[in-house]
Amino acid sequence: MARIRIIGEEEAEGLLREIYDQLTAGRGQLAEVHKLQSLRPKSILRHMELYMEIMFTRSELSRVELEMTAVVLSAANIPFHYPRHALQRPLKKQSFCHFSSTANLFN
Repeated sequence: MARIRIIGEEEAEGLLREIYDQLTAGRGQLAEVHKLQSLRPKSILRHMELYMEIMFTRSELSRVELEMTAVVLSAANIPFHYPRHALQRPLKKQSFCHFSSTANLFN
């Protein structure tokens, strides 16, 4: 099994420390997907930009449809990608989206 080296919260310095602190302050915890990107902190910023674009800009889908899609797809990913997935812990102000297009799901 391949292993990805990550920089944990306790080891983070510089830009990564700032990003971790912002994410933890805004979401209550650090998602595993962000830790996986820790060797390239700028990728975390780009990931969040994409997330914000998908979830919070004008869309053909309602906010409820976007959130529902995100939750369903996230739950479907649990056995394959996230053994300690955030949905196994109490939710705070957090959404999860693991999709590139949801348009066909509601037609």
